[in-house]
Formats: sequence, structure tokens, C-alpha cells
Amino acid sequence: MLSEDKMTALILVACTNDNPDSGLDTQLEADADTDADTDTDADADADADTDTDTDTDTQGDCPNYTGETYIGFDDSLCDTPDVAAGTVAIGYNCDTADWWYDVYTVGWTGGGQLAIYQVDVSNPWDEIHDVRSYEFADGGHWDNLYLQLAQVDQPGDVVSGSTTLYECSSSREASMTWHLVVYETDGTTDADCAVWGDDPGALGTGCTDWS
Repeated sequence: MLSEDKMTALILVACTNDNPDSGLDTQLEADADTDADTDTDADADADADTDTDTDTDTQGDCPNYTGETYIGFDDSLCDTPDVAAGTVAIGYNCDTADWWYDVYTVGWTGGGQLAIYQVDVSNPWDEIHDVRSYEFADGGHWDNLYLQLAQVDQPGDVVSGSTTLYECSSSREASMTWHLVVYETDGTTDADCAVWGDDPGALGTGCTDWS
């Protein structure tokens, strides 16, 4: 569950000090001092105006995101994740040691949950894993959730959020169906969901099919 970062503002104040006339200076010197003070005040005011304008523009260029949270990207927002071209919002892959899942959302999340099913096999194996946010925009514009699962050989070695019994093979992947839910920032309310894999329709979730 994420809490909103405090926004800070820098206020620049230009102060000028006028030296009182000691009464001992000549009129010419007093006039020169007045002109110098006036120039100094003008320069200080100009600098303060420039700094204030710059700070205001910087704070106002990218307002905090207040819209809905959903799986995907929105390139129209003022803050977007720095990803390679062609990156998909739900990415997953595996090698001989691990499975990993990389999910991007528009808006902050309170994490999510990934369920993996075998729906069309005679002796199915199912798993459920929490997915956690590890990188996000300060202004709430996007979130990046990540899960890495080490492969194990025995059912008793499976630990939710850490290990998986599913080996990395094309035949195994062909039997797998995934159901992903991302939560609102309260960590319990569903914000969006997705299904993909062997038979997403068998789950009857009503989620978007990302197959």
C-alpha cells in the first residue's frame, strides 16, 4: 500500500536593506547612494521574479495524476515510464531457473495478485502469488509491479511469491492459464484485471483477455 509523497515548494524572497543617510554625506553622495539602492532593488526584484516564475512553471508542468488505475500505458500523460519501444504492459518470460513477470499500470496500485491455473489437464496444479510494486512515478502517473519465481521440483518447496513448480518449457506453458488482478492503493479493492494463456474463458472472470 503506497502513501502519497509530500510535495515541497521553494519560495525565494529577495530582501533589500536601505542604508539610512548618516547626515554627513554630501548631497551628491546621497544621490549616488539612492541610485545604487534603486538599481540593487530593481536587480533583486528581477531576480526574484525570474526565480518565482521558474519555480511556478516547474511545479505546474506535471500535476499529480488523479484518474483511474488500469493495466497499460498512457503516452499522453506528462510522466510515463522509461521503457524500450515495443514493451508490453504485461510481460513475462522464463529460463531454466526462474519465471518473471513485469506489469505496468496507469496510476498507482496497492499491489496485485497473480493466479496460475491448469484448466484443461487431468491432474492440474494451481498457484497464487502476490505481485508487488517496486517502481512508480512520484506524481501517481504510473506503477511498475514485478514478480520473480524460482523453479522447484517438489510441491512442498513451493512458496507463494517466491517459488513455482512450473518448469520453463513450451509444453508446460501451453497448459498454463494466468489471471492477474491489480488493486487500488488500499490494497484490497480490484482496480483492473487480465487473463491470458491456454484457456482464459474457462475462468469466467470477465477480465480483459491479453492472450
